[in-house]
Amino acid sequence: MYEGDDLQKIPKLGLATKTKLLCSNIKTVGELKGLTENKIKEIARGDPNIKIGEKTLKKFVSASLTAKEGSAPGKLDYRKSVNPYQARYGLNWEDKVKESAQLKAVCCITDLIEHIVHESELLYKDTQYKDTWKFYHDALSLMTAKETREWMARKDYLRRWILPEKKLLQWDTTLSMYWGRPVGNSPENMPWDNCLNQDLHNSVDKLVMLSEELSEEDKFELSTPKQGAKAYIMALKENPKSYRIVHDIKQVLKSLEIVRAKKGVRCDEVANPSGRRREPVKEKRSGRGGKRKQAPDDYGLEVSQCPEMAKGVSVKLEKSRKRRIIVKNEGARA
Repeated sequence: MYEGDDLQKIPKLGLATKTKLLCSNIKTVGELKGLTENKIKEIARGDPNIKIGEKTLKKFVSASLTAKEGSAPGKLDYRKSVNPYQARYGLNWEDKVKESAQLKAVCCITDLIEHIVHESELLYKDTQYKDTWKFYHDALSLMTAKETREWMARKDYLRRWILPEKKLLQWDTTLSMYWGRPVGNSPENMPWDNCLNQDLHNSVDKLVMLSEELSEEDKFELSTPKQGAKAYIMALKENPKSYRIVHDIKQVLKSLEIVRAKKGVRCDEVANPSGRRREPVKEKRSGRGGKRKQAPDDYGLEVSQCPEMAKGVSVKLEKSRKRRIIVKNEGARA
């Protein structure tokens, strides 16, 4: 808003108020901004047909104080600039772009990498690994792109990324696309993709189920994105469990060795892959596989460690106890 703007640039200042101000020879935002205390009282006590309440007039004068000097600049075609967004929004143009509704569901690759690096730094801070830690991530096309790798090198992030070394695969020119980078989308090499995502989903399902008897404030649901986010954030405080993280990281090492032994062919021993590199199962599998080893059941442990789950269980047990008493009393009467 500029001092040379029309009066109706001020929020909630309508045509009727503008007409009354024009009768007092006030035509612009700047002229309204310059009103003194005495002038405000004079207008408020003036002709009953054109007067404006003193309180209302002060509110509009207060709103006009933010107006910039001079008149608004003419219309600019930012598209003609080298960077249209920077020309329009200044140094904070990237933040403005990210506020766009079209970008709510996506993330810039550099933001993802910055998040990985900064969170890893916090994790290993004040430990013996603070200078030697590394991260692993499978091959996102934007992450392995030349420009991204050059950016990571400038930021000193590239040395942190675990990548093929000692010219691995470089004896075969047909595999040049894989030189110095991880191979494609490989869930068997990503702990979260192996089991941990499913562990988290299961924990959220338990949280929703056990809290259904609680009040609306304490209940967890998946009915809306906002409610779903609330449930997942709560579940992430306790899940995945440490032993499950260790299990899946070890599973990655096991998968890498299996794929190496198969000379790079994806096979059924590692997750359930599909695609051109999948090796079909040749032997028939029996429905019986020997003595079963029971997996640890941490359901009770998970409930005991999560106050929200424990509260839901208590309410459910109390309702169940009351139902049993009612059934017992009805049986005694009969």
